[in-house]
Amino acid sequence: MSSLMSRLTLGFAVCSKSAQNADLHLPQELLDLIVDELHADVRSLRACALTGRPLLHRARAHLFRELVLTPVSAQRASPSPHLYPYVQRLRLIGLGNRGPDQWSAQSRTLDIVSQMTNVREVSVINVELTLLYDLHWASTIDTLFLNILRVESRTVFFDLMKQFPNLRHFSFYQFHTLGEEDSGDGMEPAKEKIRLKMLEVCFTYSRSDVVDILIHPRSPFSLEDLATLIIKPKASDVDALSRIRDMLAVTGEALTTLDIGPFRMHSVNEDLPILDLTRLRILHIAISDRVIHQALLTWWTSVFASPRREKWALEDLTITVLLHFYDWDSLTAHGSSHFFSARQKWDELAKVLCQLAMRKVYVKLELREGPERFLNEVKDVVDSAFGVLRVQGVEVVVEKQG
Repeated sequence: MSSLMSRLTLGFAVCSKSAQNADLHLPQELLDLIVDELHADVRSLRACALTGRPLLHRARAHLFRELVLTPVSAQRASPSPHLYPYVQRLRLIGLGNRGPDQWSAQSRTLDIVSQMTNVREVSVINVELTLLYDLHWASTIDTLFLNILRVESRTVFFDLMKQFPNLRHFSFYQFHTLGEEDSGDGMEPAKEKIRLKMLEVCFTYSRSDVVDILIHPRSPFSLEDLATLIIKPKASDVDALSRIRDMLAVTGEALTTLDIGPFRMHSVNEDLPILDLTRLRILHIAISDRVIHQALLTWWTSVFASPRREKWALEDLTITVLLHFYDWDSLTAHGSSHFFSARQKWDELAKVLCQLAMRKVYVKLELREGPERFLNEVKDVVDSAFGVLRVQGVEVVVEKQG
């Protein structure tokens, strides 16, 4: 903290004196570090930008790093082309040709985006597809987030994705097609593949299955280099586990990190597939005390106890425990305890994890509903059960997040 404060003090000294003392010279690298320390302080960044040229460029890089364009903000955006190259994160929300009131916003958006030559990350939320086609996208874009996107067909979607040849991180949420789909038989596969490193998917619409889109003959995506996969299942999907299994089946050997949200285990077929996750080095899972998720703790224990456990490459395991204490009063009134305060289930999981030779286990207790004071009981139970892992030299961290 003292080091940080000394750098901030020096930064303010430079800002206040440089304009008065023309002979004051510091290495540009040091000046850049000073401004970087102020990245979240808009007022100080503006002061630095007004001080002089040595601080101007770095201050602008932080001030204009992100731009959000909505139908309102797109029309009000000031014509400052010299600032657009500083934009690295662009968010488009609710844009499109939905009426005369948005025509000017769409035209303005086309003009603004065409001048952003250094954008690296783009988020598209509820935007008309025609607008996305008309935009001139910078070749520097390596991260794309799509949410609430409706397209005529997968072929149309693939043509759009080809405009992002250097994409490495792709987030794929609430996407579905409106028309009939072709099988892709006889179609020429994409010549240039987009080699993804990280993929985030959400199984929201069954009409356009994510796996089918990724392995379609005309799909421009390649998953051979995929290192990180994040899956967020739909709460009501009774076939979520099969979708997860199919998703893992199309990934390559490069996959080392997997993050899976809680998925439905209530009122599903008892003959559930057991995932083969032995190649992973980092695994993030989420369990919940909701009725549809309560079987997840036992199911994950069975996954870790699979006969192939000697082949596990797992080093780091993160378990997010989502807690809803809205029923605690009724439980305590009948002499019962919360679902996750039952020691036996945690003991069984800890016993299995002891055989995997892991480096670290991180348990995050996240309070969603109810009084925070009941978190302590669950934390004590998990801490005590995982004591056997600490004895074996595994780093165990159990934290509360209210």
